[in-house]
Amino acid sequence: MTIEDKIAKHRQTLHALDEVLGLHEIKVEPDHIVPVRPHYNAPLLRHGQLTRSVLTHLRRESPRPCSTVELANVVASKLPLGTADVVKVRRIVRRRLRHLFTRGIVDRHWDSSQRDSLGRSSLAYWRLSGMNGDDAQNLES
Repeated sequence: MTIEDKIAKHRQTLHALDEVLGLHEIKVEPDHIVPVRPHYNAPLLRHGQLTRSVLTHLRRESPRPCSTVELANVVASKLPLGTADVVKVRRIVRRRLRHLFTRGIVDRHWDSSQRDSLGRSSLAYWRLSGMNGDDAQNLES
């Protein structure tokens, strides 16, 4: 079999494929299909800005403990947010405070007057963990 014969055979196969694809032609214009966007949680704050805001407020209010809601409102007040984003800010502040608590940077105190349906204290208050202002400043950098 010569090269010309192989080329002719491949052309016949290609022509047959073109005919089959013509039978199964897509009836939708591909330009009208909306691309799928991945779910992406864009960061609300620059790296370190959340921790810096929380520690600065706790240092300023020391020794008075601050509630999670108060700290979240302080952070949210610095951002142009909608109401849905305020809920997100409260969640990330709560997570950051738990992380700072496990590292021993802040202390958590429960308000005994606020109880949920199971009798547990539901309102946490936070303050710096026996540190002076210089120690908290070192954590920010």
